[in-house]
This record gives sequence, structure tokens and C-alpha cells, in this order.
Amino acid sequence: MPFIRRAEISSEANEAGGVDVVVRTYDSWTLEVVAGFKRVGGVTSVRGGLAEHNMLGEGKSGSAVYSRDGTAVSKSLSYTDRQFLRQRRLRYSMAALDAPGTRHYSIALNRPFYASIARNAYGGGVSYSATRLAPETRGVGEAFVDYGVALATSTERTRRVSFGLLTRRAQTTGPVPDLLQLTFLKLGADWQELDFITVRRIQNFTRDEDINLGLGVFPSVAWAPKVRALGTTESQIIPRLDVSKGFVASNQLLRLKAGIGSRLINGGNGNRVASFDATHFVRGLRYQTWAFHTGLDLGWHLGPSDQLALGELNGLRGYGLSEFTGNRRFLFNIEDRIYVYDDLFRILDVGAVVFYDSGYVWGSRAP
Repeated sequence: MPFIRRAEISSEANEAGGVDVVVRTYDSWTLEVVAGFKRVGGVTSVRGGLAEHNMLGEGKSGSAVYSRDGTAVSKSLSYTDRQFLRQRRLRYSMAALDAPGTRHYSIALNRPFYASIARNAYGGGVSYSATRLAPETRGVGEAFVDYGVALATSTERTRRVSFGLLTRRAQTTGPVPDLLQLTFLKLGADWQELDFITVRRIQNFTRDEDINLGLGVFPSVAWAPKVRALGTTESQIIPRLDVSKGFVASNQLLRLKAGIGSRLINGGNGNRVASFDATHFVRGLRYQTWAFHTGLDLGWHLGPSDQLALGELNGLRGYGLSEFTGNRRFLFNIEDRIYVYDDLFRILDVGAVVFYDSGYVWGSRAP
């Protein structure tokens, strides 16, 4: 549960000659006040709202956020119930976003792999997005179901496969109307070694963080055959491979991720993207953590709606949401995270961060 700050487990002998396992949990403060003010390039942006991560002590979470960037107003709502209908590990979630030129709604119900010894997982959901790019409007609706099974259960590694079905309908209205309807058959795998460490002051303040350093390999493929009975208008194959690994030495932590994906449409290879991401944490000082991050993405044959973007939401603070676009992207970040006071009044952790962001997006034919 996200509101548990840390947990301690111990064993004690009882009078019957057995052993009692004692679990002590410590809760976090769960009411979050969302507030922000920014002025960049003569444009003022404000953001406000509330988020609660343990409603009525039931483990449910929700948020409502209002933001204004110049004259553009955005509103978002979300809700998550991790024990839907009081069923353990059955998770229900919903979200709604209304932003300039964009509306998005989603709802999902799933039971994930809650532990390495879990034997199966399943879920499903629906979503709808509408994007207005004058003079056209594009609406995309999706519905999916997924099922996963563990080939073997172990506390040392995971070996899983997953199967799914996804149907997508994208319709463009305007001067040049267009309709794209696809039904994907999905197959994925999860091969991961389990080598967890428990640390603090990486992404959170005083909360325990469990980070897996083990090698993980995650291949997947989605295939939409052109079958008239399924209503598909073209054939697509979307293969992808992701790899992750972590390293730790003394007070340093390094996390590496790499991935490559593509989309083959009617036999033609397009929308190919290769990515590399590295994050390095240095915790030598008691009340400070240095964080270094770099990311590189290389794209080939990207369509107009699949361009790589860089801006406020993906690492380049102080700029617009998608200030720069292209098919090559580089990002570099440095942060000095300073922890001023822990558990103030037993409800607050106080800190500050000094950061430097640098990034660039360019075309494949440009230097």
C-alpha cells in the first residue's frame, strides 16, 4: 500500500511452542496539497488541487487538480481502489483529463502480479481520447483484456508470459476524414532476477524504497491481422524489447534501462525507436542525495503524431509541455536533493532541490 512508510517484521516464541510473526507498519501522511506557481517567458502558470492516498483509512486514493498555463485551463480527476469490493488485490482505477485541445477518459479493473509467487494476473479496461487540431478532430477509443501466468513461482526470479486482446478505433473528422480500426493479439514475457535492496532518500524522503537490481528482460509483440471479420483496415505488427539492470556500490546506485520498438504497417517498417536511460544516485552526505540522469532516444520513419517531444512533462523544466519535437532526443539532468527536516510535527518532511536541465531535439538528417 502506498501510504505505508515502512514495515518491520519480527518473530517471537509463544507459550504453545510455536512462533508468532509480528508485523509493525508505520503510515505516511496521505493528504497532499497540490500547489505551484511559475512564470516563464512572460507567461504565468498556476496549479492547485488536492490528492488523498488513504481515503477514510480504506487504502483508496483520489485527486483533483486545476491548472492554468497562460489562458489555457486544464482539469484532471483520478481515483484508485486497490481492494475493489473488498476483494484483496483487485484494483479499480479511473481517470479524466480536460486540457486545451485534448480530452481523455479511462477506466480499468485488474488483479496484477502482486508478488513473485503469484501464479496469475488478469485485467481489462476501456479508454477514449479526443484531440482537436483545427480543422480536424481525432477520436481514439480502445478496449482491452489481459491474462498472465507464471511458468514457475520463486522468490529468486520471475518467469511469466501474458496474453491479451486489444481493439482500437481511430476516427478523424474534418476536410480529410479517415477511419482506422484494428484488433491486436498481444503476447509478452517477463524474465527477471530478484535482487532487492531497501534504501531511503532516492525518490522519497524517509519512506523505505525497495529497488530491484536484478537483470530484467521484457519482450512483447502485438499483431493486428487484416481480417474483414474483425473490421481491421490494415495489418500491423508491433514488436518491442526492454532490458533493465541495477548496480550498487558503497553509497552509489546506478540504474540502466534500454529498449527498442517498431511498428510494421502492411509490411513496411516504420516508427522505430531505440532508447537508453541511465540514472546515478550518490548518497555520500547525510542530508543530501545527488541525482544524475541522461537519456537518449533515436527514431526512424516517425509519423507526424509519433514525433519525440521534450518539455515540461518529460524532463526539461521551465518550458512548455511539448516545446520541441523531432526524431532524435537527448536529455541530461543534475539534481542536488537537500533534506532539511524529517517528520516535522510527525506529518511533514521538508526539503529542497537545486537542479539543472539540458536537452535537445533534432531531425535525423540534421547534425
